[in-house]
Amino acid sequence: MSTQTNKTGRFEDVRAAIDRAAGQVVRDRHHRYFLDGRRVLGVTQVLKVLSAPQLNDWKVREGVKISAQELIGEGEDQEDYARRIVGICRRNGAMRRNAGEQVHRMVEAHLLGRDPPKASHKEFQAFMAFFDWWESRGFTVVVVEGYVASRTHEYCGGFDFLGHNSSGRLILIDFKTSYGSYLSDSYRLQIAAYRAALDEIGVRTAFGSVAFLPFGRIGPVIERETPADWQPDFDRFLDLLKVARWALKE
Repeated sequence: MSTQTNKTGRFEDVRAAIDRAAGQVVRDRHHRYFLDGRRVLGVTQVLKVLSAPQLNDWKVREGVKISAQELIGEGEDQEDYARRIVGICRRNGAMRRNAGEQVHRMVEAHLLGRDPPKASHKEFQAFMAFFDWWESRGFTVVVVEGYVASRTHEYCGGFDFLGHNSSGRLILIDFKTSYGSYLSDSYRLQIAAYRAALDEIGVRTAFGSVAFLPFGRIGPVIERETPADWQPDFDRFLDLLKVARWALKE
């Protein structure tokens, strides 16, 4: 977890509480979470159990676009052609995920006052949209890229930003570059799970939101604020957590 120095006692109290909770969280190279030595599910892993028809539709459209550009090869039957198109889609998806992770690294570096890493033109465009949005918001950083854990419900997760807005209220923000995420409401459950875990250790957030960075599109950052009362969405997350444990045999 990365933090930014600040002399305000309230900030230090928040950081100390998160540091204590995060100190018991381990995330291995396979992105598996362990809490107090026991494996638990991560928030995003739980959300993958959800059906995402909007995201699936978007993937189909991307596949159709690629197939329209790629002609069937000489001596290539339909099955071979289909496998080739699927392979291209998967490679493109991996490249997009890597680019999204790079944009996240650029955002993190900026929030911590560091020089951002090198980036492609598209990555830089997404970062500059974030920069313009950030400069207009008047936020103060408390924690960047932190971990949360719920011992009550046994799950962990990693959040992007915790800080104060211009009114001094403590807020939680998650940054996304995936257009599929924009089409789904699952982010509400994600934010609720993070806020509930923070609440469990005495860190009370006024609200949470998701900032969709314009990767692969031209335009500003789109910010979607989640309900101030996170309990209804958290109840849905807990229902999903039970399903995920059953489905994944955890």
